[in-house]
Amino acid sequence: MLESLSTRCFTALLAVGLTFGVSASAGDQKALSLMSDMSEAVRSKSYSGTVMFGSPARWESARIQQTYRNQGLVQRTDYLTGLERSQIRAHDEIVCIHEGQHQSGMTPDVMKPFGHNFPSSLSALDQSYDFALADLQSERVAGRQTISIWITPEHPDRYAHQIWLDKASKLPLKAEMTNEQGRVLRRYQFVSLDTEFTMPDNESRAADVGHTLQFSKKNSVDVSPESDWFPSWLPQGFHIQQAIKSDDNIRMTFSDGLASFSLFVDRVGQGRSSSSRVSRQWGPVSATVEDILTQDGQHVRLSVVGELPPVTLDKVLDSAIPSYSLSMK
Repeated sequence: MLESLSTRCFTALLAVGLTFGVSASAGDQKALSLMSDMSEAVRSKSYSGTVMFGSPARWESARIQQTYRNQGLVQRTDYLTGLERSQIRAHDEIVCIHEGQHQSGMTPDVMKPFGHNFPSSLSALDQSYDFALADLQSERVAGRQTISIWITPEHPDRYAHQIWLDKASKLPLKAEMTNEQGRVLRRYQFVSLDTEFTMPDNESRAADVGHTLQFSKKNSVDVSPESDWFPSWLPQGFHIQQAIKSDDNIRMTFSDGLASFSLFVDRVGQGRSSSSRVSRQWGPVSATVEDILTQDGQHVRLSVVGELPPVTLDKVLDSAIPSYSLSMK
């Protein structure tokens, strides 16, 4: 069954400066070194803090607690606005705690893409983004001195970022994602931070009350670039991260380490209505959908969802349509 377009915007793995075109400088290597320190900090340091996150039009808040135990990193997020809910991450599992039925997007990754999934190696990112120290280094965030870094794409097919690192711990205290015009699409900002923190045992386990869902990494299958539906064009630096196949659908997820998008291929029943290409955007998330007819008469719906500009997703979708297929416009 097809999911709604808005739901897809959250289930896609999705996926990540104030201006574009920051020129290379002597500070670039310093910026890369600081980003490497940040990558290590988000994977190893214990902390607790309250953070505001969202788009300029809507702010939410959450409390994040993280600690490193013998079994690995454990992170708990308690969302302080809206429905009472929590999320616990440990190893490759995510446990969501709340009443009622779980829906995609209820427990978002607040610090994405600068949380624990940030790449440990920056070599690939350095091929697609420029890293530079910001001109002004005096801003305080959560009462702590910060170092600010611009992360700007080499091509306008993805978004830019500005990030503020705690000088002492190198934890990312604030981040903004901006489009080519410099408009902020998404941000988060800590308002308090405690780095002398130890998480109580009862906080690192799922509660016995409420509705708990448990997610594990699914085994990915191989999808050859020569296969039908595999995009013949990808933005520079993007590689396939996961592919999941069933009898009626395929989902392929691609990432460059900061941004990500997913391509869904779904068989549409003969009785279902078809549509021409439709594109929408919700803040940093865009989606493009088109129904096509294959040479064997199958109705197929292609959807591309990710935190990339709509024009980029259009190019990906165009390149994923087999040459023998017909658009159902």
